[in-house]
Amino acid sequence: MKKAYLLYLIPVLCIACSPHKKATQKYFKNLKYEQIHQVMMYPMILAKQKADQDLMNLKIKVKEQGNTKAGLHKIMLAEYLKKETMDVIGEITKRTIKFLPYSTDEGIYTVKQFLSSKNNYYSAQSLAKALNNYTKQLKKRHRKYLKDTIPWAERYLQLIPPIQNKNAPSFGEFYFKNASRHEAVLILHAIEFAVLKEASDIFERISKAN
Repeated sequence: MKKAYLLYLIPVLCIACSPHKKATQKYFKNLKYEQIHQVMMYPMILAKQKADQDLMNLKIKVKEQGNTKAGLHKIMLAEYLKKETMDVIGEITKRTIKFLPYSTDEGIYTVKQFLSSKNNYYSAQSLAKALNNYTKQLKKRHRKYLKDTIPWAERYLQLIPPIQNKNAPSFGEFYFKNASRHEAVLILHAIEFAVLKEASDIFERISKAN
């Protein structure tokens, strides 16, 4: 009887280990990450729409108050903030797109390529530079509205105990080393959302300033 049960199990095990089974598992994995990708995209779309609406509302409010010098200055700061933020969001998006689509085995871009800075405009190193330049622009025009003046691509160092700072990994290694393409996309989305959230907070402080 036991031998008979084993004989029934053999074809089941063959199916479980078959290339078709592996392909199915990969398909479901891609679906899972695609769903997470879509879920993370939604709040970012809302954040961008909110930024547009907030700026429009500020312009209406300033106009109703007679376009005072202080009000027009707020609009100027808000427009600079929006441009600077959208520029760095564009830099993040360029890298995100390079990891898509999920459906191919290797994708257009691999994490290994992303971590290599040699002749690579789209590298993690160049993204770190773009993020730090963004902080530099914020400090130049919006310093009084900033709560954190540490360059964006160096903020992860605050998570590392001081005793280990000497051997701290680079921005790219900290966030992306050993990550899959799917995980790299989600990390980039998280960074993008954090940038949008900070920009929204800065805008609120600008609009409420006396």
